[in-house]
Amino acid sequence: SQAIRRDINSAPFHLKSLERIRRVIEKLEWQDFTVLTGPEKYEYLRRVSDAVQVRIQGGVKNVGSSFITIRYSDSDGQRAEHFLNRLRDSYTAEVVERFRNTARDARDTLRNQLSIAYQTHLDQQSQASALKKRHGLSPTQRGGGAGQMNEDPVFVRQAQARSELMNVVHLLTSAETKKGMLEDRYNKAPREVPEQSLAGGLGFDQLIQQIITEIADHRAAQVGLRPEHSQFKVNEAEILKLTQRREDIEQQAFSMGGEDVRMVLNPERADLARRISDLEVEISTLKAQRAQLQSDIDELAQKSAELTDVYREMSHLDGEVDISRQAYERAKALYERQMTFVEFIAQPHANPFTVSEVARALSEPDARRSGIVMMGGLIFGLAFGVLTAIAAEFGRNAFRSATDLSRVIAVPVLGAVNRIVTAREARALLARRAMVVSSTLILAGVIFWVTWAYEEQPRLLGPQLTHFIDGLRMELR
Repeated sequence: SQAIRRDINSAPFHLKSLERIRRVIEKLEWQDFTVLTGPEKYEYLRRVSDAVQVRIQGGVKNVGSSFITIRYSDSDGQRAEHFLNRLRDSYTAEVVERFRNTARDARDTLRNQLSIAYQTHLDQQSQASALKKRHGLSPTQRGGGAGQMNEDPVFVRQAQARSELMNVVHLLTSAETKKGMLEDRYNKAPREVPEQSLAGGLGFDQLIQQIITEIADHRAAQVGLRPEHSQFKVNEAEILKLTQRREDIEQQAFSMGGEDVRMVLNPERADLARRISDLEVEISTLKAQRAQLQSDIDELAQKSAELTDVYREMSHLDGEVDISRQAYERAKALYERQMTFVEFIAQPHANPFTVSEVARALSEPDARRSGIVMMGGLIFGLAFGVLTAIAAEFGRNAFRSATDLSRVIAVPVLGAVNRIVTAREARALLARRAMVVSSTLILAGVIFWVTWAYEEQPRLLGPQLTHFIDGLRMELR
């Protein structure tokens, strides 16, 4: 991951950290470190940190694997081996643990966010439910938004009431029209009509009464039907036929003679009066229905006006519920994915670090052998002595003998007197030479012994001298 790669890129700073090196050395219990004081320990740790070399390879542009190589030089190979392995384990364990802690912290943060999102979703649902309960709405009723909107019963009842009102108004108009027509016919019909018997004994009034009854039956069948209804038209056609037949019978009654002719009340007027009375009852009922429906419509209109604001608020709350639900689902998905990731990286095989090469002490010292070193030093010393002698011989601007003097002066040289060395001066010169030779031999012996002890038996030199030589070697590299 990016966090691991950032740690790898800063590996030199972490691995060379004085605090990390101190912890490793204290676990290894290096005696030469534990006996030091505070400032000396700091200097000791600084020298060890300088001796640690870290190199990072691979992982170009955060792609592929990265390799970390750690080197450390010490006079004791086994100690260097233990130090490198402990230093590597300390670094990898700390990076992995920090990576796991970061993942756990992210998991805990997502868990808190999930809890907050869930509580927010519950609060939004509670507010929406309280609003619906307060206004008597269905729990499944929605105010629009992301879900399907169900029509409120108030609006449904209002639409139904308006439809019923239109039907009642139509029926009322039709009934009033029929009533007006019947009243006109009632006013025009004569009050009395002649009654005459036929030869077969059947009177005209009986036939007319049958026709009136049939017409009344057809009128009753038209009640509740609109004029454009097919059944209404059929009944109206039958009524016209019966009316025409009645008029023919009445005309026949005037043209034929009979034995018993008398004036009787017109039965048509009685039928018309009955039908007009029925229509008045129907009209009263329809008017009452119209008034009730109009009252219901006005009441429902007032409720619908009140519900407009309620639905606006409910739409807003339903939108908030949808948003909180989506936020809760997103938080739940992120938390579950992070939980799976934390469980995965907590397993031993999920360690992103792999040790490709364990630190091993060299079988031979990482330096030239003492014989070669001493031989090189001897040759270097002899060469330096010869060069010094040549420079001393040819670099002095002076006369070395009488012959040199005779070459540059005009007068002849008659003789030369050598330097007279007394016995005391000879003894002093011999003592100085003996001191120089012995000092040189002692110094060379000390150097040879320290070189041999540093390579073969470093414990003979002591920890301070050994680390001094190590530091000197690191400076001279």
